[in-house]
Amino acid sequence: MTAWRPLLADDLPQLRARHEAQGAPFAFPDFDDPRYLLAEVAEGDGALLGAVAAHATVELMLVGATPALLRAAIRERERLRTRLLAAGCDEAHAFVPRALAARMEPLLQRLGFRRSNEGFLPYYREL
Repeated sequence: MTAWRPLLADDLPQLRARHEAQGAPFAFPDFDDPRYLLAEVAEGDGALLGAVAAHATVELMLVGATPALLRAAIRERERLRTRLLAAGCDEAHAFVPRALAARMEPLLQRLGFRRSNEGFLPYYREL
């Protein structure tokens, strides 16, 4: 039977070893970062199986994306970035409908976005 409990500092060496053995293409998480809203480990038969963690992420949306709004967003991109950094964000995501991707990509690039790591497929779930 699997039991779940909060992550403890004593779990980190074993989790780090599992992360390295997995060959994950991302850095080991800094669970002390307050943006980790959830970090729990699973144990089974007295052994640590791994962890589940949830990191707060920001989604950038353009609502009513008129040409005037788009120009203003480009002009103000540094101010907007500074506000997000001050709020504790270190990254922002934008989800673009496939039908609009070709038109939106140049704008997103001017705003400093790049396509996600091709090694990852984005998934989405409403809570």
